[in-house]
Amino acid sequence: MLELVERWALLWEKHPARMVEEVYSLDAMVQHAGRGEKGRILGRQALHEAERELEAMIPDHRNEIIRVLAGDGETAVIESLIVGTGAGDDGLQSCPACVWWRLDEQGQVAEETAYYEWSKRRPHTDKVRGTIVAGDGRDRSSSWYSNMSQRLASLWSVDPAGMVNQLYAEDAVVERLGEGPEAVVRGRDSLLLAELDLLELLPRPQRRMEVVEFTSDRNVMAVRFTIGGSWRGSGPARVGPGSLVLTFDAADRIISDRIYWHWSQARETDG
Repeated sequence: MLELVERWALLWEKHPARMVEEVYSLDAMVQHAGRGEKGRILGRQALHEAERELEAMIPDHRNEIIRVLAGDGETAVIESLIVGTGAGDDGLQSCPACVWWRLDEQGQVAEETAYYEWSKRRPHTDKVRGTIVAGDGRDRSSSWYSNMSQRLASLWSVDPAGMVNQLYAEDAVVERLGEGPEAVVRGRDSLLLAELDLLELLPRPQRRMEVVEFTSDRNVMAVRFTIGGSWRGSGPARVGPGSLVLTFDAADRIISDRIYWHWSQARETDG
C-alpha cells in the first residue's frame, strides 16, 4: 500500500496524467466530501479533465505524505498536505487533507473520498501538518475499534462531557486540521471547555454524530462520519461529512484526535 501511495504523490506532482492511468481504475469514483454532487468525479476521462483544471489553477501543486493507515489491504487512509501556489497567493501555501481509498482487485483505486478545504490554506510551514503522537503501538481487534467508534459517536451526540472524561487521555491533543493554531486543544480540561462551547453552538436534541465507516492500523483508527444539527438550536437542520484520525495510549484512551471537519460544508436536510 505504501508503494502505491508514494507513486500517487510522486506522479501527482510530476505527471498527473500518468497518475490517473496508473493509480485509478477505469471507472473510479472520486469524491470531495464537502461538495456533494458538484464534488463527484466519475471515471478516468472526467478525472483527467479535473486534473488539467487543477494544474492550471495550481501549477506547482504537490502532496506531502504525513501518515498512511493500511487498513485491511483493500482500504487505506492517507493524511497529507496539499502544497502549492494559487492565484493571488503570496508564496507557497498548504492545507491538510485526509484521503480514503478503496482498492479494486487489480490494486487500483476504485473509490476515493477526500476531506480538505483549499480555501482555508495557510502559508506552508511544518506547523500546518499538526502533531503526530505515537501512542502505544499496540493493535486492537476490529470489534474493539467498532465499539469505540460507536461509543464516541453516541457520547458526542448526547453527553460530550462524558465523552471527554471517559474516552480521552489527560494530556490528549485535539486538532481541527486546517483551522490554524487557535484550533488546537491540549489537555482534557481544555477539551472539556471546548466541547461545552460546541454544545452551545450545536445543542441537543438536534446534534447527532453517525459513523459511516472506520479502519485501523495498529493503535490508530480513522473514522468517517456525519454530524447533523441546528446551529444554536434555531437554524435549519443540516448535516455534513467529516473524518478523524485517533491514536490510543496504553490505557486505551485517545491521546491524539486529528479532525477534518468544517460545519460550513453541512447542507440543509428535511429534518
